Amino acid sequence: MKSKKNLGQSGFMEYFKVTGRKDVEEDRESNVEVYKYYNEPDGYPTYDSYDMADSYRYYSETTDSKGLTIKHSFNSSHKQDESTTIRESYILDEEGRNVEEEKFYSNDKLEMSKRFQYDGSGNLKTEKIQQSPGV
Repeated sequence: MKSKKNLGQSGFMEYFKVTGRKDVEEDRESNVEVYKYYNEPDGYPTYDSYDMADSYRYYSETTDSKGLTIKHSFNSSHKQDESTTIRESYILDEEGRNVEEEKFYSNDKLEMSKRFQYDGSGNLKTEKIQQSPGV
């Protein structure tokens, strides 16, 4: 994917972002991953790296072929935060009930988990939110 980055009075530059990867062996694909980026600070044409609030955060997500998504957050200094969100979607049983789980980590410690169960039509059937002890 082609993107633009503001370079202030010098104009802008165009660059490519990786949007996915996969291993290909003969006619078979494996280890497929899709990458997405959110709220990036290179938002042409208004980005000014010296004028970013300390509270500014941006994110990237990696999703594999089984539906497991890992979300990484970064701060205004472009350093990865200590928090990570892991979201997983899968089919629970032969009745077509889908389950989506989100787990929130800070410093590699599980802080909270959410579990949502849907029927075959996509309607929310159950919701369970669990806070980790000591949080």
